[in-house]
Amino acid sequence: PVGCSWKRRPRGEKMRILGALLGALAFAPLGEAKVIEGHFHGSVAAYAQHDPDMAYLGKFCFQCVGACGQRYGNSESFNNGAHYLDEEGGLIRLEAKATPPPGSYDPLPGQIIAVFSSHDSQHPPNSWHEVYQNAALSCHQKLSRAHHTFLLTPSWNPRNASRSYNDRQSNEPMTRSMPVELSGTPQFLHFAAMNCEARRLDVYYHLKLYNPGNYWTKQFSYEDQGLLGLEIVMLTLSLGLAVCALEGVIHLSGSRLHHPPLLILNNALWIIVISHVVAIFFYHSYASFGHAPEVVLMWAEMLFLSADLIMMVLSLLIAKGWRVTTVTFERSERLAIVLGAAAYVVVYALVYCVDLVQRDPADDVYPLLTGGAAWLVVFRLGLLGFCSLFFLRPYDMEM
Repeated sequence: PVGCSWKRRPRGEKMRILGALLGALAFAPLGEAKVIEGHFHGSVAAYAQHDPDMAYLGKFCFQCVGACGQRYGNSESFNNGAHYLDEEGGLIRLEAKATPPPGSYDPLPGQIIAVFSSHDSQHPPNSWHEVYQNAALSCHQKLSRAHHTFLLTPSWNPRNASRSYNDRQSNEPMTRSMPVELSGTPQFLHFAAMNCEARRLDVYYHLKLYNPGNYWTKQFSYEDQGLLGLEIVMLTLSLGLAVCALEGVIHLSGSRLHHPPLLILNNALWIIVISHVVAIFFYHSYASFGHAPEVVLMWAEMLFLSADLIMMVLSLLIAKGWRVTTVTFERSERLAIVLGAAAYVVVYALVYCVDLVQRDPADDVYPLLTGGAAWLVVFRLGLLGFCSLFFLRPYDMEM
């Protein structure tokens, strides 16, 4: 095993192992962001999640005017996506190819990628929340309320039935660009593949979505803008704290002294530093290419939660007077600390699992405004009260 014999391995072999691990990251599943791609080969119902009339692709939030943009572009910018971005507008680019279903030479008619607006101020009934999962609307009615549609294959027409396969050329790859007018408020656009005629999809799609701006904003949906800068700031702060803690550990080691709380704090801070470095790698890839290995962000979150758990247990220990007024605890006190740590793990695992199962990808509610986030806030406040109770008893004894 790598972990058991790592120190005994030659340097060249260690570098090959690290290279293999980094190579594995390159082939990890990609998270949906600016780039949304995939393919369908089957009935719409097989790919539908909550609405049987559409296969949901993803969403993207375009930023607002004002500080976000200046103009909406012109006819020249409509034909040239790069020029349009210079005019501070959003942009949608679609590359798609319809493929014939098994046993056929022609792609199925009526395949469409529809774009819905989350809030249509001019036509409220056309808003995404009025269309999605609305059983009172037929497939054609939902499609008629789309903000924009990309026609992948034409609708079936009896006059075209006698045309040959080579004449139709309906399975040729297509590339389309659509500018997005920015409004006074951020707007989510939702993308769905639909076929109200054959009720089947056989198509490959590749969506590229752009906000105006530069490296820090262009590739990011509006609700994710600023996360890269935030991670850099948090890395700077945590690195400064970690260096100070490490200096204290080295100073005590030079005097042949050991301070267990400081050692634990030092380890937790360096885990937090590593978590921010991993998160920056994820968001840098996101900003550069429009996608990043989703597993990297998951690792960053797990590292941060591990350090958070260590800090929480350390806070409980110090509040109880560990290495301050006592070095041992009663059985009930040890049990309380263990239960507090177990409750932390259970609550976080439960909230994340419930959120993973129940959250609809078509929902544009910000994660920090969900019920799971509210439960975590209540739980953290409860831990704060628990830590305060731990602190009061040693304080009263000393006083």
